[in-house]
Amino acid sequence: MYIFLAILIGLFTILFLITLHEFAHFVIAKLSGAYIYEFAIGMGPKILQWGKKETRYTLRLLPLGGYVSVASEIADAPKGREAEVVDPKRMMENLHRGKKAIFISAGALMNLLLAFILLMVGYGIYPYKYDPNLLPTYASKGPLADAVEKYNLANPTIPILSSSEITHIWNTGDGDHSSDKNIKSYYDLQKWLNSYNKKYNDVISDYQITFFDNDKVNKLVTFKPEDQKGTLFIGVSQRSYHLSSGSVFSEGIIDAFKDSYSLLQALGQLVTFHWQNISGPVGIVKSTNSFLNPDLSATQGASTYFRWAALLSSNLFLLNMLPIPPLDGYKFVENAVEAATRKKLNTKYKTIVTIAGALLFLIIFVAITIKDIFF
Repeated sequence: MYIFLAILIGLFTILFLITLHEFAHFVIAKLSGAYIYEFAIGMGPKILQWGKKETRYTLRLLPLGGYVSVASEIADAPKGREAEVVDPKRMMENLHRGKKAIFISAGALMNLLLAFILLMVGYGIYPYKYDPNLLPTYASKGPLADAVEKYNLANPTIPILSSSEITHIWNTGDGDHSSDKNIKSYYDLQKWLNSYNKKYNDVISDYQITFFDNDKVNKLVTFKPEDQKGTLFIGVSQRSYHLSSGSVFSEGIIDAFKDSYSLLQALGQLVTFHWQNISGPVGIVKSTNSFLNPDLSATQGASTYFRWAALLSSNLFLLNMLPIPPLDGYKFVENAVEAATRKKLNTKYKTIVTIAGALLFLIIFVAITIKDIFF
């Protein structure tokens, strides 16, 4: 049941974000006077169609996207509509360069705007923001949480609170497997964990973690991490802070761009074959556990969903604006080159580049899907 719900939510969210992306293209194309054959929601076989004039509206079987079919010099008319006479001025290649530039960028800009709106909704529902630049604390579940519970039973007058800060960590392994670290932020702790938090041999060393709170007292807990497929699980969490009504707006803008930049960083790792931060549809469905977590309250779950959807929308914005065929960013550059030279690029060149780019993306998509399923 959980898996079915995760798949349903993941597919619905992807369909919603892409439909609005394509709707933005559609509106600008209509306003620009382009000849539009079809506006489709979904992909694959048609299951519903309406509209009998120039533009047909269709609902298709696979909820994985959508598209706007605009008359073009380099693409054939849809099946069954070959006989329609289209004014050359209304074909995509012959639109005014300014209108064409707006049409190309409209979908990506819609995703950026949508990311901002979704973030504001998410922050409005639950106005707390996790910040990896702050000192971390313990998660609600895990070996560290169990150790904290035991500590609090033994020390009721100076308990460790959920807001208490982790300031020091030490794994007590022998030799090269032992390490002390003063913690400066959640990022700092994660960097240390990536270096030292592995299972060496068959013996799991004790870990000691120091907490510090407003009472200015160091509180030390000792425990053994859990072995999870060779990696030791501790159970740490980012700390959050309350957002004022004014900062909800500014944080929404900042985080929309930060989320987009995170994809740019992940794509940079793709070139070096570090694919762990790149996800396809399967990985997106897996990530739904961030808001389907039963430990979250209803408001936390709803807020986390909107922030998660905003991250996807921000990623769609940046992905589509990359200057790589057949993405919108490449089409934008292509249009700019034609505007600057006042000459159309060779039709054969456009076709070859588009097909090559589409094949490359298909290969990457398949590779990422395999990674999401098996690794």
